[in-house]
Amino acid sequence: MAALRVYEVRVRILSPTIITRRRTENGFLGPLDYIPAQTLRGAVVSSLFVEGLMDRNRMRAEEEVPTVFSSPAYPVIGGARTYPAHPFAMECKVCAEKGEATLVGELDPRKLEDSLAERRDLELVPVECGSGHRALKPLHPNKFLVLEGGKFSAPKERRGGARTEGGGRASAEKSHSVSVAISRGRAAGIKGMLYHYEFLMPGKEFWATLVLPAELSIPGNGLQLMIGRGVSRGFGRAKMDVVGEVTSSFSGTVKVLYALSPTLGAPEGNSTYPSAIELRDVARRFGLEAERTVRVSMAYGRTIWVSAGWSMVRGEPRPRVLCRAQGSLLLLEEQVEGEASKALSLLRYTGTVTELGGRKVFGFNHLVPLGCM
Repeated sequence: MAALRVYEVRVRILSPTIITRRRTENGFLGPLDYIPAQTLRGAVVSSLFVEGLMDRNRMRAEEEVPTVFSSPAYPVIGGARTYPAHPFAMECKVCAEKGEATLVGELDPRKLEDSLAERRDLELVPVECGSGHRALKPLHPNKFLVLEGGKFSAPKERRGGARTEGGGRASAEKSHSVSVAISRGRAAGIKGMLYHYEFLMPGKEFWATLVLPAELSIPGNGLQLMIGRGVSRGFGRAKMDVVGEVTSSFSGTVKVLYALSPTLGAPEGNSTYPSAIELRDVARRFGLEAERTVRVSMAYGRTIWVSAGWSMVRGEPRPRVLCRAQGSLLLLEEQVEGEASKALSLLRYTGTVTELGGRKVFGFNHLVPLGCM
Protein backbone atom coordinates (compact mmCIF):
# COMPACT_ATOMS: atom_id res chain seq x y z
CA MET A 1 0.00 0.00 0.00
CA ALA A 2 1.24 3.49 -0.88
CA ALA A 3 2.69 5.55 1.93
CA LEU A 4 0.24 7.95 3.56
CA ARG A 5 1.05 11.43 4.77
CA VAL A 6 -0.84 13.37 7.41
CA TYR A 7 -1.24 17.15 7.22
CA GLU A 8 -2.76 19.72 9.52
CA VAL A 9 -4.91 22.09 7.48
CA ARG A 10 -6.91 25.26 7.93
CA VAL A 11 -10.25 25.81 6.18
CA ARG A 12 -11.50 29.39 5.82
CA ILE A 13 -15.10 30.08 4.82
CA LEU A 14 -15.26 32.53 1.89
CA SER A 15 -19.02 32.73 1.28
CA PRO A 16 -22.14 31.93 3.33
CA THR A 17 -22.07 28.17 3.96
CA ILE A 18 -25.04 25.89 4.62
CA ILE A 19 -24.04 22.94 6.82
CA THR A 20 -27.19 22.17 8.76
CA ARG A 21 -28.41 19.77 11.42
CA ARG A 22 -31.68 19.15 9.64
CA ARG A 23 -33.61 19.74 6.44
CA THR A 24 -37.19 20.91 6.81
CA GLU A 25 -40.03 21.19 4.32
CA ASN A 26 -39.15 24.85 3.77
CA GLY A 27 -35.39 24.94 3.94
CA PHE A 28 -32.25 24.14 5.91
CA LEU A 29 -32.12 25.07 9.58
CA GLY A 30 -29.75 24.68 12.52
CA PRO A 31 -26.26 25.32 11.10
CA LEU A 32 -23.51 23.16 12.53
CA ASP A 33 -20.58 24.84 14.27
CA TYR A 34 -18.14 22.38 12.68
CA ILE A 35 -17.61 20.61 9.36
CA PRO A 36 -18.28 16.84 9.57
CA ALA A 37 -15.47 14.59 8.38
CA GLN A 38 -17.54 13.05 5.59
CA THR A 39 -18.47 16.52 4.30
CA LEU A 40 -14.89 17.79 4.29
CA ARG A 41 -13.53 14.58 2.75
CA GLY A 42 -16.11 14.73 -0.06
CA ALA A 43 -15.25 18.37 -0.75
CA VAL A 44 -11.52 17.56 -0.93
CA VAL A 45 -11.99 14.57 -3.26
CA SER A 46 -14.29 16.63 -5.53
CA SER A 47 -11.81 19.51 -5.63
CA LEU A 48 -8.86 17.21 -6.41
CA PHE A 49 -10.90 15.86 -9.33
CA VAL A 50 -11.86 19.32 -10.60
CA GLU A 51 -8.25 20.51 -10.36
CA GLY A 52 -7.09 17.54 -12.44
CA LEU A 53 -5.12 16.01 -9.56
CA MET A 54 -7.36 12.92 -9.52
CA ASP A 55 -9.00 11.23 -12.51
CA ARG A 56 -12.54 9.88 -12.66
CA ASN A 57 -11.50 6.26 -12.13
CA ARG A 58 -9.50 7.22 -9.05
CA MET A 59 -12.47 9.18 -7.69
CA ARG A 60 -14.73 6.17 -8.19
CA ALA A 61 -12.19 3.94 -6.45
CA GLU A 62 -12.25 6.25 -3.43
CA GLU A 63 -15.83 5.14 -2.89
CA GLU A 64 -14.73 1.57 -2.14
CA VAL A 65 -11.00 1.67 -1.30
CA PRO A 66 -10.34 5.07 0.28
CA THR A 67 -6.87 6.60 0.38
CA VAL A 68 -8.00 10.14 1.25
CA PHE A 69 -9.19 10.70 4.81
CA SER A 70 -10.22 13.79 6.74
CA SER A 71 -10.98 14.44 10.37
CA PRO A 72 -13.87 16.72 11.31
CA ALA A 73 -12.97 20.42 11.11
CA TYR A 74 -13.49 22.37 14.34
CA PRO A 75 -13.34 26.14 14.91
CA VAL A 76 -10.15 28.05 15.46
CA ILE A 77 -10.92 30.66 18.15
CA GLY A 78 -8.41 33.28 19.17
CA GLY A 79 -5.76 31.39 17.20
CA ALA A 80 -6.33 28.22 19.23
CA ARG A 81 -7.70 24.88 18.02
CA THR A 82 -10.90 23.80 19.73
CA TYR A 83 -12.23 20.35 20.60
CA PRO A 84 -15.77 19.11 21.36
CA ALA A 85 -16.51 19.21 25.09
CA HIS A 86 -16.50 15.86 26.87
CA PRO A 87 -19.52 14.66 28.95
CA PHE A 88 -18.04 15.68 32.32
CA ALA A 89 -17.42 19.33 31.42
CA MET A 90 -20.08 21.73 32.68
CA GLU A 91 -20.69 25.46 32.68
CA CYS A 92 -22.12 27.44 35.58
CA LYS A 93 -24.97 29.57 34.23
CA VAL A 94 -24.85 31.98 37.18
CA CYS A 95 -21.14 32.67 36.77
CA ALA A 96 -21.59 32.99 33.02
CA GLU A 97 -24.15 35.77 33.52
CA LYS A 98 -21.62 37.60 35.69
CA GLY A 99 -18.85 37.20 33.14
CA GLU A 100 -16.77 35.08 35.54
CA ALA A 101 -14.93 31.78 35.03
CA THR A 102 -17.60 29.22 34.24
CA LEU A 103 -16.03 25.80 33.62
CA VAL A 104 -16.73 23.05 36.14
CA GLY A 105 -15.55 19.44 36.12
CA GLU A 106 -12.34 17.51 35.50
CA LEU A 107 -10.37 19.43 32.88
CA ASP A 108 -7.11 17.44 32.99
CA PRO A 109 -7.27 14.65 30.35
CA ARG A 110 -4.83 12.41 32.25
CA LYS A 111 -6.72 12.66 35.54
CA LEU A 112 -9.97 12.11 33.65
CA GLU A 113 -8.52 8.95 32.07
CA ASP A 114 -7.33 7.60 35.42
CA SER A 115 -10.70 8.21 37.10
CA LEU A 116 -12.62 6.44 34.33
CA ALA A 117 -10.15 3.54 34.23
CA GLU A 118 -10.67 3.08 37.98
CA ARG A 119 -14.48 3.23 37.49
CA ARG A 120 -14.80 6.40 39.57
CA ASP A 121 -17.09 7.99 37.01
CA LEU A 122 -19.69 9.19 39.54
CA GLU A 123 -17.02 11.30 41.21
CA LEU A 124 -16.53 13.12 37.91
CA VAL A 125 -20.09 14.47 37.79
CA PRO A 126 -19.94 18.00 39.29
CA VAL A 127 -22.74 19.12 41.60
CA GLU A 128 -21.87 22.78 42.02
CA CYS A 129 -19.28 25.32 40.91
CA GLY A 130 -16.57 26.79 43.12
CA SER A 131 -18.95 29.57 44.18
CA GLY A 132 -21.59 27.10 45.36
CA HIS A 133 -24.00 27.56 42.43
CA ARG A 134 -25.84 24.44 41.28
CA ALA A 135 -27.15 25.86 38.02
CA LEU A 136 -24.82 23.77 35.87
CA LYS A 137 -25.25 23.22 32.14
CA PRO A 138 -23.55 20.38 30.22
CA LEU A 139 -21.32 21.57 27.38
CA HIS A 140 -21.26 18.20 25.62
CA PRO A 141 -21.61 17.83 22.67
CA ASN A 142 -22.34 21.22 21.09
CA LYS A 143 -19.74 23.45 22.77
CA PHE A 144 -16.00 23.57 22.25
CA LEU A 145 -12.99 23.76 24.55
CA VAL A 146 -9.32 24.54 23.94
CA LEU A 147 -6.30 22.71 25.31
CA GLU A 148 -3.93 25.00 27.20
CA GLY A 149 -1.06 23.67 29.26
CA GLY A 150 -2.38 20.14 28.97
CA LYS A 151 -5.84 21.07 30.31
CA PHE A 152 -9.18 21.93 28.79
CA SER A 153 -10.30 25.54 29.13
CA ALA A 154 -12.94 27.84 27.69
CA PRO A 155 -12.13 29.54 24.37
CA LYS A 156 -11.70 33.29 24.53
CA GLU A 157 -15.14 33.99 23.10
CA ARG A 158 -16.79 32.48 26.20
CA ARG A 159 -14.63 34.29 28.75
CA GLY A 160 -17.05 37.13 29.21
CA GLY A 161 -17.94 37.89 25.60
CA ALA A 162 -19.99 40.66 24.01
CA ARG A 163 -23.69 40.77 24.80
CA THR A 164 -26.72 42.23 23.12
CA GLU A 165 -29.10 44.66 24.85
CA GLY A 166 -31.36 41.79 25.81
CA GLY A 167 -28.55 40.01 27.62
CA GLY A 168 -27.85 37.31 25.03
CA ARG A 169 -24.44 36.77 23.54
CA ALA A 170 -23.77 38.62 20.32
CA SER A 171 -22.68 36.52 17.34
CA ALA A 172 -21.59 37.54 13.86
CA GLU A 173 -20.85 33.96 12.78
CA LYS A 174 -24.34 32.82 11.74
CA SER A 175 -27.14 34.41 9.78
CA HIS A 176 -30.61 33.64 8.48
CA SER A 177 -32.09 34.26 5.05
CA VAL A 178 -35.60 33.91 3.62
CA SER A 179 -36.21 33.40 -0.11
CA VAL A 180 -39.43 33.19 -2.07
CA ALA A 181 -40.08 31.54 -5.43
CA ILE A 182 -41.28 34.02 -8.10
CA SER A 183 -43.89 33.16 -10.71
CA ARG A 184 -42.60 33.97 -14.20
CA GLY A 185 -46.07 34.68 -15.46
CA ARG A 186 -47.21 36.99 -12.64
CA ALA A 187 -43.81 38.29 -11.52
CA ALA A 188 -45.02 37.75 -7.96
CA GLY A 189 -44.34 35.37 -5.12
CA ILE A 190 -45.80 31.86 -5.24
CA LYS A 191 -47.90 30.86 -2.26
CA GLY A 192 -46.30 28.18 -0.12
CA MET A 193 -42.88 28.59 -1.78
CA LEU A 194 -41.09 30.39 1.03
CA TYR A 195 -37.67 28.98 1.93
CA HIS A 196 -35.52 29.55 5.01
CA TYR A 197 -31.75 29.14 5.17
CA GLU A 198 -29.47 29.39 8.16
CA PHE A 199 -25.78 29.55 7.33
CA LEU A 200 -22.29 30.26 8.58
CA MET A 201 -20.94 33.68 7.66
CA PRO A 202 -17.68 34.16 5.73
CA GLY A 203 -14.46 34.53 7.67
CA LYS A 204 -14.88 31.62 10.07
CA GLU A 205 -11.81 29.41 10.28
CA PHE A 206 -11.54 25.69 11.09
CA TRP A 207 -8.72 23.23 11.68
CA ALA A 208 -8.57 19.58 10.63
CA THR A 209 -6.17 16.82 9.66
CA LEU A 210 -6.00 15.45 6.13
CA VAL A 211 -4.48 12.12 5.07
CA LEU A 212 -3.23 11.83 1.48
CA PRO A 213 -1.22 9.19 -0.39
CA ALA A 214 2.28 10.27 -1.41
CA GLU A 215 1.26 10.90 -5.04
CA LEU A 216 -1.35 13.50 -4.05
CA SER A 217 -0.75 16.88 -2.45
CA ILE A 218 -2.46 20.20 -1.77
CA PRO A 219 -1.18 22.96 -4.11
CA GLY A 220 1.10 25.52 -2.51
CA ASN A 221 -1.48 28.28 -3.02
CA GLY A 222 -4.21 26.21 -1.34
CA LEU A 223 -7.19 24.19 -2.52
CA GLN A 224 -10.53 25.78 -3.38
CA LEU A 225 -13.43 23.84 -1.86
CA MET A 226 -17.21 23.81 -2.23
CA ILE A 227 -18.78 22.74 1.06
CA GLY A 228 -22.36 21.97 2.07
CA ARG A 229 -25.67 22.84 0.40
CA GLY A 230 -26.40 25.37 -2.33
CA VAL A 231 -22.96 25.41 -3.94
CA SER A 232 -24.54 26.02 -7.38
CA ARG A 233 -25.98 29.29 -6.01
CA GLY A 234 -22.71 30.58 -4.60
CA PHE A 235 -22.93 29.09 -1.11
CA GLY A 236 -20.11 27.09 0.45
CA ARG A 237 -16.95 28.53 -1.11
CA ALA A 238 -13.94 27.85 1.09
CA LYS A 239 -10.16 27.61 0.88
CA MET A 240 -7.94 24.94 2.44
CA ASP A 241 -4.30 25.67 3.28
CA VAL A 242 -1.70 23.28 4.68
CA VAL A 243 -0.17 24.26 8.03
CA GLY A 244 2.39 21.47 8.00
CA GLU A 245 2.95 17.73 7.92
CA VAL A 246 2.11 15.82 11.09
CA THR A 247 4.29 13.07 12.52
CA SER A 248 2.87 10.71 15.14
CA SER A 249 5.17 8.99 17.62
CA PHE A 250 2.76 8.01 20.40
CA SER A 251 3.92 4.98 22.38
CA GLY A 252 2.15 5.26 25.71
CA THR A 253 -0.54 3.25 27.43
CA VAL A 254 -4.15 3.68 26.30
CA LYS A 255 -7.05 3.22 28.73
CA VAL A 256 -9.69 5.64 27.45
CA LEU A 257 -10.41 6.98 23.96
CA TYR A 258 -11.72 10.44 23.19
CA ALA A 259 -14.05 10.66 20.18
CA LEU A 260 -12.97 13.43 17.82
CA SER A 261 -15.92 12.48 15.60
CA PRO A 262 -19.25 10.72 16.16
CA THR A 263 -18.83 7.01 16.89
CA LEU A 264 -20.62 4.14 15.19
CA GLY A 265 -20.71 0.44 15.95
CA ALA A 266 -21.17 -2.59 13.72
CA PRO A 267 -24.48 -2.36 11.80
CA GLU A 268 -25.62 -5.83 12.86
CA GLY A 269 -25.31 -4.83 16.52
CA ASN A 270 -27.26 -1.56 16.25
CA SER A 271 -24.67 -0.04 18.56
CA THR A 272 -23.80 3.65 18.80
CA TYR A 273 -20.13 2.90 19.42
CA PRO A 274 -17.73 0.12 18.36
CA SER A 275 -17.62 -2.69 20.90
CA ALA A 276 -14.54 -4.07 19.10
CA ILE A 277 -11.93 -2.10 17.13
CA GLU A 278 -9.87 -4.03 14.58
CA LEU A 279 -6.43 -2.44 14.29
CA ARG A 280 -5.26 -4.39 11.25
CA ASP A 281 -6.49 -1.96 8.58
CA VAL A 282 -5.25 1.27 10.17
CA ALA A 283 -1.91 -0.38 10.98
CA ARG A 284 -1.42 -1.54 7.39
CA ARG A 285 -2.19 1.92 6.04
CA PHE A 286 0.73 3.35 8.02
CA GLY A 287 3.14 0.43 7.68
CA LEU A 288 2.68 -1.02 11.16
CA GLU A 289 2.11 -4.59 12.32
CA ALA A 290 -0.85 -4.81 14.70
CA GLU A 291 -3.38 -7.60 14.40
CA ARG A 292 -4.99 -6.95 17.76
CA THR A 293 -8.68 -6.38 18.38
CA VAL A 294 -9.34 -3.79 21.08
CA ARG A 295 -12.59 -4.12 23.00
CA VAL A 296 -14.65 -1.26 24.43
CA SER A 297 -16.53 -1.91 27.65
CA MET A 298 -18.43 1.35 28.10
CA ALA A 299 -19.18 4.67 26.42
CA TYR A 300 -19.94 8.04 28.00
CA GLY A 301 -21.72 10.60 25.83
CA ARG A 302 -24.99 11.61 24.24
CA THR A 303 -26.57 9.85 21.28
CA ILE A 304 -27.35 11.86 18.15
CA TRP A 305 -28.61 11.23 14.62
CA VAL A 306 -25.99 11.93 11.96
CA SER A 307 -26.16 11.98 8.18
CA ALA A 308 -23.50 9.69 6.72
CA GLY A 309 -23.06 12.12 3.83
CA TRP A 310 -23.59 11.99 0.08
CA SER A 311 -22.26 9.46 -2.41
CA MET A 312 -20.68 11.43 -5.26
CA VAL A 313 -20.41 8.32 -7.46
CA ARG A 314 -23.97 7.05 -6.93
CA GLY A 315 -25.50 10.52 -6.68
CA GLU A 316 -27.57 9.64 -3.63
CA PRO A 317 -27.51 10.28 0.11
CA ARG A 318 -25.98 7.81 2.48
CA PRO A 319 -28.22 6.77 5.43
CA ARG A 320 -28.79 8.64 8.67
CA VAL A 321 -27.40 6.72 11.62
CA LEU A 322 -27.68 6.85 15.41
CA CYS A 323 -24.26 7.55 16.95
CA ARG A 324 -22.49 8.70 20.07
CA ALA A 325 -21.71 12.38 19.72
CA GLN A 326 -18.27 13.87 19.16
CA GLY A 327 -16.54 14.43 22.49
CA SER A 328 -17.74 11.08 23.89
CA LEU A 329 -15.35 8.91 25.90
CA LEU A 330 -14.84 5.16 25.34
CA LEU A 331 -13.49 3.00 28.15
CA LEU A 332 -11.39 0.01 27.03
CA GLU A 333 -11.69 -3.43 28.64
CA GLU A 334 -7.90 -3.69 28.90
CA GLN A 335 -5.16 -1.12 28.57
CA VAL A 336 -3.29 -1.12 25.25
CA GLU A 337 0.47 -0.73 24.86
CA GLY A 338 3.27 -1.05 22.30
CA GLU A 339 2.62 -1.33 18.57
CA ALA A 340 -1.12 -1.68 19.19
CA SER A 341 -1.24 1.67 21.01
CA LYS A 342 0.57 3.32 18.07
CA ALA A 343 -2.00 1.92 15.64
CA LEU A 344 -4.85 2.93 17.93
CA SER A 345 -3.56 6.51 18.09
CA LEU A 346 -3.63 6.74 14.27
CA LEU A 347 -7.41 6.35 14.22
CA ARG A 348 -7.63 10.06 14.99
CA TYR A 349 -6.60 10.69 11.37
CA THR A 350 -8.52 8.02 9.43
CA GLY A 351 -11.38 6.82 11.61
CA THR A 352 -12.88 3.52 10.52
CA VAL A 353 -14.67 2.54 7.32
CA THR A 354 -18.04 0.97 8.05
CA GLU A 355 -20.39 -0.76 5.60
CA LEU A 356 -24.09 0.04 5.88
CA GLY A 357 -26.61 -1.50 3.50
CA GLY A 358 -23.92 -2.35 0.98
CA ARG A 359 -22.46 1.17 1.02
CA LYS A 360 -19.29 2.27 2.79
CA VAL A 361 -19.49 5.25 5.09
CA PHE A 362 -16.65 7.40 6.34
CA GLY A 363 -16.06 10.01 9.01
CA PHE A 364 -16.81 7.93 12.10
CA ASN A 365 -14.67 6.63 14.98
CA HIS A 366 -11.86 9.18 14.79
CA LEU A 367 -10.53 8.21 18.20
CA VAL A 368 -7.71 9.75 20.24
CA PRO A 369 -6.01 8.24 23.31
CA LEU A 370 -7.22 10.60 26.04
CA GLY A 371 -3.90 10.62 27.81
CA CYS A 372 -1.97 11.97 24.79
CA MET A 373 -4.14 14.96 23.95
